[in-house]
Amino acid sequence: MKKTMNLICLLAFVLFSCSKETEIPRPGNKPVPGNPDVPVPPTQPAADSVSIFIKAVIKVGLATYDSIPADLVIASTLENGQVSTTNKRLLPGSNNLKLPKSAVSHRIRLSQWNITDEQSISSQELKEGMLVEMGGTKGLKKLKMEMEYLEVQGNFQPKAKRLYTYNTSGNLAQVDYFRKLPEYSDLRLTLTDKGVYTNGTLSGVDRYNEKDIRVAQTGFEYSASGQIVNVSQDSYGQKTYNTIEYGVVPGGKTADIYLLFDNGQNMHYNMKFVGGNKVEDRAASSTGASEGGKYNYDSYINPYHQVLFPDLYLANSSKNNLITQQKGYGGVIPVAVLDKQEYTYDADGYPVVLIKYFKSGQTNQALYRSKIVFTY
Repeated sequence: MKKTMNLICLLAFVLFSCSKETEIPRPGNKPVPGNPDVPVPPTQPAADSVSIFIKAVIKVGLATYDSIPADLVIASTLENGQVSTTNKRLLPGSNNLKLPKSAVSHRIRLSQWNITDEQSISSQELKEGMLVEMGGTKGLKKLKMEMEYLEVQGNFQPKAKRLYTYNTSGNLAQVDYFRKLPEYSDLRLTLTDKGVYTNGTLSGVDRYNEKDIRVAQTGFEYSASGQIVNVSQDSYGQKTYNTIEYGVVPGGKTADIYLLFDNGQNMHYNMKFVGGNKVEDRAASSTGASEGGKYNYDSYINPYHQVLFPDLYLANSSKNNLITQQKGYGGVIPVAVLDKQEYTYDADGYPVVLIKYFKSGQTNQALYRSKIVFTY
């Protein structure tokens, strides 16, 4: 009996001891001194750099270019006086940049389109996630001439020429259009557009033929904010009127153009703009025909924007240069449509050579190329 009681007491002691919960330290955790049952979280190493954002912003005329590449040089001065230099090519938009915390100051130099901007940031001014915008302002570079060539059997042959002249205020005064006519070996003047200004504002454009006879007139009306809201045109006896309404949508802006033709037909043309460029459009006519597209652009300066005369469709509203497009048609499909465009640029961010690729609107087969050479 005595042996049995001893076994019962031993079993009770074992069960009581096992019922006590024991904290098992997790890997990487260290117990708090004096209390081995309570772990502490692992310590995180202190960051040795500060992350900021850099963005190139250049204003050209009235247009702001804030999605452009640029060259960057960062000179960081350390506590011992040594200077660490880093070179970086910025992509369009905001770029993440890590600067060492050990430096007492940073001197940043941004270069793009013959503009250089420098900023100094001390260690006290440096804040995690801060945005630094760098760039500058430059005037418009204006077109003097365009030479257009058509590729024939592998060779580019002259097709057209456009000459631009400006008034004393710097506004476009006249555009002379030359074309290659079958009966002549050289390019011949065929049309001239002349700007009509009222108190310094473009109020119309008159078009003349090669005999200096006026064949078309276009008039513009503006809103209080300076936007074109009405355009009337009389071209070779055919009259067209439009009304333009502007709006704002999530992520962009819109322009709706309502056109009325003198034959009683009408058309609605809608455009969506994002970042200063027309990215989508759709036109629907009362005849049942329709057309729409989506457009992609480069990050450089459109030489037509802010310079050329406007038209019924606000064709030169995009601040960057068109690269590719995807078009759709309801009704008649064009024989040839633009496929893509390739540019060569100068140091000021303007195109100097443009190669256009055309394809069949029905089969997508490559057809021909043309070339435009720009002179400023």
